[in-house]
Amino acid sequence: EDGGNMYRDLLQLEEELDKLLYDFGYQLADLQTVAGRASRRFRLFIERVDGQPVTIEDCGKVAPQARLYLEGLGVYDKSSTMEVGSAGLDRVLKRGRDFERYLGSEIKVTYHEGQQKRTVSGELSSFTDELLVLSPSPGQGLSGSLSIPRSQVEQARLVPQYKL
Repeated sequence: EDGGNMYRDLLQLEEELDKLLYDFGYQLADLQTVAGRASRRFRLFIERVDGQPVTIEDCGKVAPQARLYLEGLGVYDKSSTMEVGSAGLDRVLKRGRDFERYLGSEIKVTYHEGQQKRTVSGELSSFTDELLVLSPSPGQGLSGSLSIPRSQVEQARLVPQYKL
């Protein structure tokens, strides 16, 4: 089987799993696959559509549904393993809906600027399909707004806010 194909299809797989899980009241925040010599591990990071925290029971509900679906596609077999967990406080932001939901929140973005890799934090003040726009958060060192082309973004994560 062509492993390269698997990765080209990873985004499509993520979209399809997301649609499947939505029917059960969940959203897929992130999907990671790790291929070993003889096995493949799938890691699903989920959120509840109702905004409530994800529980162990939620993960237990999602796992068999996702496993059946992946088996049906022929990408999951007896050597595969699956982990399902909460998207977490520092969840990855990937899709338009993620940026929409966390507009005004502090996020941390790692992106490429030429040969350099940079990481900045700031408040997500706006976004388009092409750009993320960050404004300075207190003490983060951004002097003005920063526009980052989404094509150069390696990873965007929510910065956890702890309310004391």
